[in-house]
Amino acid sequence: MTPPARRAPKSAAVTEAEIAASSTVLALGAESFLAERVVGVVIAAARASDPTIEIRQIDLSKDDALGDLVEACSPNLFGDAAVVVVTSAEAADDAMMQVLLTAARDGDVRLVAIHQGGVRGRKVADALTSAEFTVVPCDKLNRPGITEFISKELKAVKR
Repeated sequence: MTPPARRAPKSAAVTEAEIAASSTVLALGAESFLAERVVGVVIAAARASDPTIEIRQIDLSKDDALGDLVEACSPNLFGDAAVVVVTSAEAADDAMMQVLLTAARDGDVRLVAIHQGGVRGRKVADALTSAEFTVVPCDKLNRPGITEFISKELKAVKR
């Protein structure tokens, strides 16, 4: 029996510096606002080192997603760097999952996968977590969570 995949605890906070330093990030949860912020941090970090970096977005729930994903994760002829943002990762099939894992291993692109969490696509989330993607919890915020989030944001800008 294999041990379950290593997951970040729900309360584990991942810093922006950790997100920016990682070449593979998994935004895991249904709060789209938090997932968009994760993508923004990765893109900002990539643009800080290379202002001409290309951003490639792929929605894995589309019919032609596999071909688009293979193309997006492949290096181009000029060796230009790219950030590949993959949405709807929970819809990935085995072939798409293999492309993601290969791209993560090869390191030709920076990769951000957005997964809605939950039972659907659990196999994908577990595989990406096992491949040592930096897992950023993006769980839906409840009322106390919203208050805490706003408080942290205001403290961060010294207000």
